Order: sequence, then structure tokens, then C-alpha cells
Amino acid sequence: GTRICFEQLQRHQAENGYRVIMVWDRGPDPRLADVCREYAQKAGFTCLENAENVGFSGTVNAGMLEAGRDDVILLNSDTVPCDDWALRLQDAAYAHPKIGAVTPFSNNASICNLPFPEGAEMPQDDPVAWTEALDRRARKAQPFTVEMPVAHGFCVYIRRSLIDRIGLFSEMKYDRGYGEDNEFSLRARMAGYFCGGATNVL
Repeated sequence: GTRICFEQLQRHQAENGYRVIMVWDRGPDPRLADVCREYAQKAGFTCLENAENVGFSGTVNAGMLEAGRDDVILLNSDTVPCDDWALRLQDAAYAHPKIGAVTPFSNNASICNLPFPEGAEMPQDDPVAWTEALDRRARKAQPFTVEMPVAHGFCVYIRRSLIDRIGLFSEMKYDRGYGEDNEFSLRARMAGYFCGGATNVL
């Protein structure tokens, strides 16, 4: 999954204009570090390696600090980004001055799931073609940012103005079920911002 994600990020980098910051959290599979180093060399991605395993929030924060003054998109390595996905997320994030963070639809992201009647298991034989077909349908939807109770950490565009206002992710240790993105979203709401869902991005 990670290699597919990185290939898609590289494939669509020019049209979106982003830079990619990978952070390896010294997890149990050191082969992931090798993949990160490979794409740092061949695609020019920035590769950060934590000195020890620090978990989701510490890893996210390292990437957000490396991004400097830019807005950021937090992206899980099992995602399949398509076409001008980042530009569409940016448009959704700037649709209103009080939007702080925006999440796209997914086939596997709880409140951000597409409304499939029987679920939507991504086929392993060709996940890219399957996702691109769904994304083509999403792009036909009316561009709209609908208010959500929280952002979802699998893929979330965060405006730098929100980070400036409320800070980085909390590095408290959360139990199974996570909660870091929920806590960040609730702090955003307390500061007068809201989280949104992008109707035309998968």
C-alpha cells in the first residue's frame, strides 16, 4: 500500500504543486524505512526518521514543523491520491474563512465513508484503477464543503492559520481507538473554526 501511495503522490505532484514529507516512526517493519529512502532519492521527497517510536501525534507534528509556513495535508500511507486531489482539497478548505481542516470521502474512514449500501472493499488486483474510477465520479459532484463534527486523520488538509491559532497535535497517549484528530478538531471548534468534508474529493 505504501508504495502505491508514493507512486500516486509522485505521479500527480506537478499538477498539484505540493512537496512530500515522509516520516518513518521506527515501526516494526524496517522495510518501510527503505521505501521512504528510495522515494527520497528518486522522487525528491523529504524523508524524516524519528529517533524512536513516538506514535501518531509526534510523527504528525514532526512533519508539520518541517512544512514551515505552508498549509499541510496529513495523509496515511494506505491512501490512493488521484489527479488534482490536493488542489480540490485546498479549494474546499478556503471556501470559507473559518474552515480550519477538510477531509475527503473514503471507502474506509467511518464518518467520511461513501454511502455504499454493502461497503466498498478495495480490490487488491488494481486499487488504483478502482479509486480513480470513484474519484472521477466525485469530481462531477458540486464542489461543496459540508460541516463535519471532526476531521479524519487518514487524509486531512489543515490550514496554517489554524495551526498558528491552536498549535500542533496533542502528544498525550491515546488508548486503542485513537482520538488525536478528534481532540485537534474539538480545539479548532473551540477557537471558532470548523471542520469540513469535501464533496468532490475521494
